[in-house]
Amino acid sequence: MTQVASLIILAAVIVGHLVLVRALLNRGYELGLPQRLWQALVALLVLLALAGPVAIVWLVGLRGAAVLRGGAWGDVPFAWMLYFAVCVAGLLIGIGVMTGRAHFAHVAAQVSSSSKVLDYAQATSNPPPMKGAIGKLARLPGNQVFTVEIVEREIRVPRLPRQWDGISILHVTDLHMNGTPDRAFFEWAAAQCAALRCDIATMTGDVMDNFEVLDWLPTTLGAIDAPLGKYFVLGNHDLHVGGDLMRAAMARIGWTSVAGRVETKEFRDARLVIAGTETPWAGELPPMNGTVESIEFRLLLSHAPHLIHWARRRGVDLMLAGHLHGGQIQWPVIGPLAGGRFHSGLFDLPPTLMHVGRGLGQMAPLRWGCRPEITKLVLRAST
Repeated sequence: MTQVASLIILAAVIVGHLVLVRALLNRGYELGLPQRLWQALVALLVLLALAGPVAIVWLVGLRGAAVLRGGAWGDVPFAWMLYFAVCVAGLLIGIGVMTGRAHFAHVAAQVSSSSKVLDYAQATSNPPPMKGAIGKLARLPGNQVFTVEIVEREIRVPRLPRQWDGISILHVTDLHMNGTPDRAFFEWAAAQCAALRCDIATMTGDVMDNFEVLDWLPTTLGAIDAPLGKYFVLGNHDLHVGGDLMRAAMARIGWTSVAGRVETKEFRDARLVIAGTETPWAGELPPMNGTVESIEFRLLLSHAPHLIHWARRRGVDLMLAGHLHGGQIQWPVIGPLAGGRFHSGLFDLPPTLMHVGRGLGQMAPLRWGCRPEITKLVLRAST
């Protein structure tokens, strides 16, 4: 076998190795691991992603069988060959998954979609702060953390009561308020939310990463209003900081927790059922059965998107989630750095429609090809 052919094979193996590591990372997001264990797992997977290609090239390509120097593939140890086969299989499966996602990217339930991108620095003439190493990281060329995409999706929901046609829901998630971006950025973003004038406001977790920014709430999320109520669940970061204190702080600014419970509201001769869950990190699933009354519309808030399967069995009409930040970095062709199938966007899994927000903030201030997002969902009844 020629050296060029060996190089192509090793390149395919390395890409397959990275696909497998990403698949493990995506699976880890669903496990609800304790914070320290999750951080250790991420560190291990990052190390594996970086060390794997080096080991493959050095131990097989340049040393040992030295296939990149004209060595024979028959001299490669069986264990390496077995792992290479797994990597190539992972690459082929990954290609199949990406092809399938591209084919099913259009969601028939979406009637229309429009968006506009706002740049915080241009809109306010207020340059974002650059405090310390984190601030400098946020100012890397091409980084989009100080921009916001405001998306309006008009979606047709099969069981929406006809008299509710046109009802709107604000969906924000994953603010991760921690100092970068600063308070002024989130106050500006909250003003954009308020300007959308939605009937219902929802927040699906990870409001802040530490209590040092607790006093930001009144002028950020507290500035949002909605005539049919403001509802939230917490995310894993909120719960690591302090769940009860966070819920109390949100209640003081007029937001209602639906974690592990069901809230009902009579509206225009029909019943709005709003439920929420903070599992797998805390609490319980809300008490919902699979029998849906004809005058009932079910809305579920969940930080974790993978609970869509539970939602479908409970007849949920619309589920809102976050957690994955859209991957934060989306590569051309191969898609998000992490997050799996439900990384962001609209998904139609009858009887449930799910919207996964990309988030308004992030822990590590890095976003490329994946802007922060505020979403207004306008619901339409079936024709």
